[in-house]
Amino acid sequence: MSFKRLVIFFLAILYILHDMPMLGYRYPSVVYALIIISLFLILSFDVGIKTLLKILPIFIIPLLNVFISSVSAYEIFQGISRFLQFLILPLLAIYIYEWEDLKMAKILFLTVIGVNIITCITTYNGCLMYPEASRHLAAGDASTALYYYVYLSANIGGFKFIYNTVLISGLVIYTLMNFRNIKGGYFLLPISILYLVIIIMTLLAAEYTLSLLMFVSYIFLIFVRGNFHIKKFFVLGAFVILLFFLFKPFISSGLKSVSEITKSENVANRVYDLHLKLEGKHSQDNSDFDARKDAYIKSLEQFKKTPFGSWKYIGIGGGHSFVLDTLARYGLIGLILMIITYVYVYRYYIKPYDGDEIFGYSFYIYFLFFIMSVLNPHIFTDTIMFVLPLYTFIFQEESYDYDETVENDVPLY
Repeated sequence: MSFKRLVIFFLAILYILHDMPMLGYRYPSVVYALIIISLFLILSFDVGIKTLLKILPIFIIPLLNVFISSVSAYEIFQGISRFLQFLILPLLAIYIYEWEDLKMAKILFLTVIGVNIITCITTYNGCLMYPEASRHLAAGDASTALYYYVYLSANIGGFKFIYNTVLISGLVIYTLMNFRNIKGGYFLLPISILYLVIIIMTLLAAEYTLSLLMFVSYIFLIFVRGNFHIKKFFVLGAFVILLFFLFKPFISSGLKSVSEITKSENVANRVYDLHLKLEGKHSQDNSDFDARKDAYIKSLEQFKKTPFGSWKYIGIGGGHSFVLDTLARYGLIGLILMIITYVYVYRYYIKPYDGDEIFGYSFYIYFLFFIMSVLNPHIFTDTIMFVLPLYTFIFQEESYDYDETVENDVPLY
């Protein structure tokens, strides 16, 4: 391994480990900033500016947010640092593909999964000691400040961790369903089952109702078999929607039953509210659904008021939807930029697998990625633009039917 590759590998490990709460908050800000800048410069130089410019349109909106939300040089520096973090992992995945470095891919992939598993376990234990701690970290209210470092010291994952875990779950399920086609698959089978159990326990303890519903929706993948194309997926989607309307009363009754047996009052209330919505009734006073609805309406009203954008950040939009808040801030220009974002992500990171066995799973992960950005104020690109490419790279090499004469499906190439 060359010195430069060794440096990239070392910095990448440090960068990934920062995602572990108990380690991340202990990184000195200056050190972490140097890791980000160093990785960005080295990777950009190695993969080339032309390749960097190919993925840059995906992140134009976060870049715009940096400049319209910052009023001082220090805030701009912080914003640019956050923006560069969007680029680090995608550039790292491209670098690994370009050099076909299977060893680095395996180590970094296992590091990401290891960090996720450890954080799942500690989040579950932490939420037993401090109920709703993960939600408090996401809320960032005044009461959280008193316990912020206590939660982080207990390695309790927050908002970003929970939703990225939901996306990673799709790959765990794919491994579970296709273990026979992977070298060492029978060894991975019990590990995958245990991993899924840990994820379920963590999501229940963290009390993010939306993340739980999204995880449950993976049952949709039981219909995904063999090589899959985008047309089949839309037909299957239409079939599932039809089933939903046909069995809507039974689903509603099921949600009511779940709300009655769920120990978490927070989750129980939200599930019961969803039951009421399906029944066409009003939800409970000050429910989460009503709060989200008000936030979404506020963003849409701002868009109607300024269709070409307000070009302001603070106080604009409801603050609860990346998609709708972008419309409120940038108007029709924001709509065009979002279309570019989702088209580019699909084109470079999902479409290459069209017709492959993993396509159904990767497309559904992409679908959840989109839904998350509609229902939440952030986009979660790490799984689609780093974990998925590394997984498919490793899977192709370790598959029994892998043909060395066939080139890998490499994003951007």
